Amino acid sequence: MRKNKKIINIIGSTGSIGKNAFEIIKNNLDIFETNILLGFNNIEEIIRQAEILNPKIIFISKKHINNLLEPLGLTKIKIFPTEEFVNVLEYESDNFYSDITLLSVKGFDGLKLCLDIMPFSKKICISKK
Repeated sequence: MRKNKKIINIIGSTGSIGKNAFEIIKNNLDIFETNILLGFNNIEEIIRQAEILNPKIIFISKKHINNLLEPLGLTKIKIFPTEEFVNVLEYESDNFYSDITLLSVKGFDGLKLCLDIMPFSKKICISKK
C-alpha cells in the first residue's frame, strides 16, 4: 500500500463529472484518500460514494441531512449541510486541507465554493461540461 496518498476533495460529487471522478478514485484507492464529498440533492449517489470512499466529511443539502444520517449514522463521517460550507470551514479547517480539489459546480455557486476552499487545497481542478 502506498504511504503518501493524494488527499482529494470532490465538490459536486453527485453530478456527472463528480460521478466520473468517483469511478476513477474508486479504482485507485491505493493512490487517493477522499477528504470531502459535497453534493446537493442526490442522496442515493452520495451514500454509494461514501460507502466506498469513506470521506472525512460530507456536505449535502440541508433538506436531505436526515435522510443521510440514518444510512451513514454508524460511521465516523461528519455530515454537514452544504448551505453551511463557509461556517464549517471556520471550525473544521484542519479537516479541509487537500492536495487536490475537484470542483464541478456550475455558476456563481461554483465560484463561491472555489474561493472558499482555495486556501485549503494545493491544486484546484475546475471542470465544466
